[in-house]
Amino acid sequence: MTGIGKLATSPLPVQVASRAKYLLLDSLAVYQKTRTNCPSAALLPQPDRSIGDAAFEFAYHLNRSDWDDTYYPGLLHASAVTLPAAFCLAVEYDVSGDRFLKAYCVGLEISCRIAMCIGPALLGRGLHASAVLSPLSAAITCGLLANLTESQLAQAIAIAASSAGGIFEFSRTGGTSKSFGLGMGQMAGLQAVKLVRQGYTGPARSLDGEFGFLNILAGIGSDRFLEVFSTALDRKFFCLFDIRPKRYDVNALAHAALEAVFSCIEAAGKRSWSEIVVEISPSAAMVLNIDSAFSPKTLEEARYHLPTMILAANDYGEVSSSVLVELLGKCGPISQRRISIRVSDNFTGEYAFAAAATIPEIETGRVLLNQSSWREQNAFPTQALNEKVDRCAGTKAEELKRMVHHLGGDQNIRIADLWQFIHGN
Repeated sequence: MTGIGKLATSPLPVQVASRAKYLLLDSLAVYQKTRTNCPSAALLPQPDRSIGDAAFEFAYHLNRSDWDDTYYPGLLHASAVTLPAAFCLAVEYDVSGDRFLKAYCVGLEISCRIAMCIGPALLGRGLHASAVLSPLSAAITCGLLANLTESQLAQAIAIAASSAGGIFEFSRTGGTSKSFGLGMGQMAGLQAVKLVRQGYTGPARSLDGEFGFLNILAGIGSDRFLEVFSTALDRKFFCLFDIRPKRYDVNALAHAALEAVFSCIEAAGKRSWSEIVVEISPSAAMVLNIDSAFSPKTLEEARYHLPTMILAANDYGEVSSSVLVELLGKCGPISQRRISIRVSDNFTGEYAFAAAATIPEIETGRVLLNQSSWREQNAFPTQALNEKVDRCAGTKAEELKRMVHHLGGDQNIRIADLWQFIHGN
């Protein structure tokens, strides 16, 4: 695939390595938070636990809370499809921090480029982009760590493409299987690398053939894919800088609407009100069940149901929800009030992640969040990340920050060191 060889053999710029550590710190903190709330989260190697099992569980726990990072243009949980299998493989191979960061960066960049081309198309066909791309992303990153040749890496991607899939129905009728697709994809990508090393091969045109990945799953031609994918290759790493940690543990398309609602409530102050009117994009409406009769029963299901996120958040108080914390901090329980959601054509293109909110009884209560691009709206400064890490990692936060910051380099912190620290008592 055009671009992998160039990225993999080029020196890793300092700012790229720094960005990768920023994303890695966020991912490990979220994973630490989620796994400690799950009784079956122990990932330390055991006689009956394969590296594939560990990769599956890593991906599941990283993505389960929907607090992991997102590449907005491609609707992709970037680290959740790139990190788990590679991290586990790096522990098994005792990979250095520098070498791991290089593979992680290349995996993130290529995965996001693919998602930029086909992510919205996958969503339009009812497929979960992160689950679909998980096998390919894992094959790329693990293949680099396994020192596959360029032709072997192409074969690994071809084999992994045969395992691609993941329906989006969880956002409509619930269940707890959403993150399983990512986990199974990590196992498939890892297995593809092992199969290639044993001499197995995939279809010559697994991506662009008549019954290949692009045509069957995304419904787009290879010419269009290559045109978009190859754009700005001379810029090397550029998608990676558009991956954003998430402020709230809900679907990314809900964030602007939540910010608008919170701002509205703050503007209202102590004045009484009974209803908030929210305007969102057509893309957000499709994902967030605006016209659906679905009634979430758990916080996991509520992450894809905007009315429940706001009005019924108090029902899920036993679960550590960042939305609930923000909501109660600003206005206290509001479950007796009404939220009306409308789809607006004002929010399209780069504004698809924007939203507006109005309290009709209070003319000054309007907050409009469509005056800047999604890059500005979803900026997540270092201070915000540090606060998130403190909250997620608790007493391990400071040491986790130190270890990630010094990954590789003079202190020679390796991935195995991180693994032992995260999973130790």
